[in-house]
Amino acid sequence: MAMPVESKSEDEVKKLLDELYESDHRLMKRPWEDWPFAANAEADRASQLAVEKFASSVYLPASPMSVSAKKIEADIVDGWLPYFSAPENASGMTTTGGSESILFAVHAAIDKAKRAGKNTLGAEILATDTAWVALEKAAQAFQLEIKRIPLDDNLTMDVEQTRAAITERTVLIFASAPCFQYGTIDDIEGLGAVARENDLWLHIDACSGGFLAPFMRRAGVDIPPWDFAVDGVSSISADQHKFGYSFPGCSTLFFRDKEDMENAVFNLGPPIMAPTPYHNLTGTRSSTGPAAAWAVMHSLGDEGFAAVAKRIADSVREICDGVTSIDGIEVYNDPKLSLVTYLLDDPEKAQHVQTQMFMEGWVLMPLLKPVGAFTMFVGSGHYGRIDSFLESLRKAVQE
Repeated sequence: MAMPVESKSEDEVKKLLDELYESDHRLMKRPWEDWPFAANAEADRASQLAVEKFASSVYLPASPMSVSAKKIEADIVDGWLPYFSAPENASGMTTTGGSESILFAVHAAIDKAKRAGKNTLGAEILATDTAWVALEKAAQAFQLEIKRIPLDDNLTMDVEQTRAAITERTVLIFASAPCFQYGTIDDIEGLGAVARENDLWLHIDACSGGFLAPFMRRAGVDIPPWDFAVDGVSSISADQHKFGYSFPGCSTLFFRDKEDMENAVFNLGPPIMAPTPYHNLTGTRSSTGPAAAWAVMHSLGDEGFAAVAKRIADSVREICDGVTSIDGIEVYNDPKLSLVTYLLDDPEKAQHVQTQMFMEGWVLMPLLKPVGAFTMFVGSGHYGRIDSFLESLRKAVQE
């Protein structure tokens, strides 16, 4: 549309905004019962209050005036580091989302390689096909190459093939906990050993489960070692707007060694101004994302996060048990966190099943490999509704 010629009143603008809002699908409005990255109504209200309170607030990372934003960030980092088995000298920061967390982690890895005397132009990252697309953004931005490592029989990054793929150009091993497609957690212990042997940076992309994993372990799920408890893990990304249950956009990036983060800081400025340190890839940003994450952290607390994880763990078990009684479909993965992957016996039914489930209010995301596979995040709001989900799935598969 063209720029309006005349100014509009507040009521007129509100009407236009209402029309835009109503045009979105209801799931895009994040109803907590259906949105998998929401804890409960109370936490959602806390998140909304924070967004409203800080709607006009900006975070200038280098400014001494950003008092509340800096406290919010420090509280988030300090509050969550223990859940990632962080050592004493660990540190972290908030970002605008998982993509920025991953880009800055790659930047930090390159910075450390340069300090060690490596030529990083065209250097290599080792990753699988399940690595999130943000890694490809980082590779293009920093002029790196991604060398793809095959998956093993467990749908995880093959450790021995990773070891064999290392060359003098390798600067980073990129692993997932879990990967977005199959919900599987890579063999972080094995990859940690490879990283230590070769003095390489190992980044763990836990954007889709990092804040859930500690509590799922408490709920009785057998979660393998995946965080800083594994010697060799250099950095971990985890999204607050996923299983931190806050509104978008806020992610966190944690470092085993604070020095690695500090050395990777952009300390820049035009010639006529003093250099300004940036701990991430953005400058001025909204305070709403971190404020929402901070509010949810206070709303739920340790007990609340544990209770939500228990609901998710119970729901995942119920789904896996129930799918076994439905002819024509199986659970394809071994879900440890929230992601459950399904595989149809007849791949040609994939579009029909996806459409029917969507009409019933369930979102299945199709995968290219294998054909006929879908993945779905199980959320707190699904608890108590699994019978309904299974009936919808049975109907969609067997029609």
